[in-house]
Amino acid sequence: MAIPKWLYDHDDVKNGPAWRRWTIYAGFAILPLALLFLILVPRDGPEGGIVFGDDSSSRAFNDTCDDPRFTGPAAGRMLSASDMGRDASDCQRLYRVAEGLRGRFRGPSVRYNALFNEPATQADLDYGDDSGPNAGDGQCDDMRFATSDMIVMRMDSAIGGDASDCRTAVAEGRAQWVGDPVGRSDLVGQPAQPGPIQFDLQQELADRQAAETGKPNGKPK
Repeated sequence: MAIPKWLYDHDDVKNGPAWRRWTIYAGFAILPLALLFLILVPRDGPEGGIVFGDDSSSRAFNDTCDDPRFTGPAAGRMLSASDMGRDASDCQRLYRVAEGLRGRFRGPSVRYNALFNEPATQADLDYGDDSGPNAGDGQCDDMRFATSDMIVMRMDSAIGGDASDCRTAVAEGRAQWVGDPVGRSDLVGQPAQPGPIQFDLQQELADRQAAETGKPNGKPK
């Protein structure tokens, strides 16, 4: 970048000490590179305290976000609770596109589903509606709740879509609001109140791994 003539001819610069001139020269030389860096290089930014997890899902690195906590054009289809927190690289990259954290580049992206946000009080809990495919079956299929119901697989279509069942299950002590469990060590071994539920995050992750690998006592990666 050329130094403006008015600055170059200024008495304080032209007749001043050499270090002053060289400082100005260096600044004008570095400025274009700094601007280029800000435009082109992906950069970290505030991400709302989201814990993206790891890449242990079998669907990781497929250029779609297969974590059911995220929604948007770049989100995968038919997502299950077993992939929660297990597609970190894809989801973090696509989330940064939505948040404008990848410079001037744009494309398909995802956003964090606000239904997973922690409510200020129990009264503020958003159960959603009964639009889910298994609504009304007497079981809480919404993966935002830990439950003692025997459910084979929890899908993203039930997030905020099984309100009546989940509200009843919570009232009867069969379910407890968990929200986003990824990275929350405070959930391990904490029983629901009231009721016999005990949500153990580490054991659940191990069970998921065992189910995918077909080996007993699987451990999360």
